[in-house]
Amino acid sequence: MRSHHRFDPERDRLVSEQDLAAGANLPPREFRKMDRFSLLTLSAVQPLLAPLSAEERTACGLFVGNMLAGWTFTEPQIRTLHTQGAGAVSPYLATAWFPAAAQGHTTIALGMQGIAKTVTTDRCSGGQAIGMAYHRLRHGASGSLMLAGGAEAPVTPLVLAALGDDERPAPLVEASAFLLLRKGAAPVGAPVIGAHASFRLTTAVNAEARLRGFLDRHVRDRPLEAVVCDAPPWSGTERVLHGLLRRTRGEGLRLFDVCRTVGDALGAGSALAAALACELLQSLSPGRSVLVLSLGHQCVDLLWLYT
Repeated sequence: MRSHHRFDPERDRLVSEQDLAAGANLPPREFRKMDRFSLLTLSAVQPLLAPLSAEERTACGLFVGNMLAGWTFTEPQIRTLHTQGAGAVSPYLATAWFPAAAQGHTTIALGMQGIAKTVTTDRCSGGQAIGMAYHRLRHGASGSLMLAGGAEAPVTPLVLAALGDDERPAPLVEASAFLLLRKGAAPVGAPVIGAHASFRLTTAVNAEARLRGFLDRHVRDRPLEAVVCDAPPWSGTERVLHGLLRRTRGEGLRLFDVCRTVGDALGAGSALAAALACELLQSLSPGRSVLVLSLGHQCVDLLWLYT
């Protein structure tokens, strides 16, 4: 990494084992069967379910976004396969590594019986999971409560080497973030999703045109106070879209970049941006709005929130 400070994975990038165990709240035997991205999902989801009634918890849906899924469990097992043979590989590998593992482990452990989906695209997947849950609630497809967000645990030697971690402007970090979405009238001061759009990224010009259309169509009756962005710092599209926002919405528009501030959480970064936008809205005067802008390698995700 090109920095005076070399990130230590154990110190800077990972949730401590003690905190993860406390958050997941599982017996030790069950804890050892799961990848960290599933444990991070459990840790983020349980506090959101806690205030709900037993009936609401059972009926609640879950949408999980990720990009790489379960490498913290898989990578040691690959080494075991090559050094000790297939007989030494854990039988739980089959249920730990795949993208929908976090969704499955969480719904089973917490007794959730609502709709459950996993979105695995690029770094926009957490935001797309939130958008998918929002659209289902909006159109009355299933239930009145949804948990949606993203979880990622990419800090393993193989993943760091494969993604060129030493040359990345932002260090890879593990993270999870989820929102509880409720259909119906929002409590006073609670963030509201006003619009969502997700589209394929082809060129910076294409992305600028789609962003301009989104702003013109939706972000009109409430002042846009800030943009919370999750984008790779090396993205040229990021600069184009930031420039457009400032030109169309004024130089005073505040910009917050999750990737530069927290680190690169891949598929969880866009969900982190949405969670930060909700926190930011709580500090703003009523009638203000915040745009969540997530840029992936192939996708752009837009989420407009207001109070």
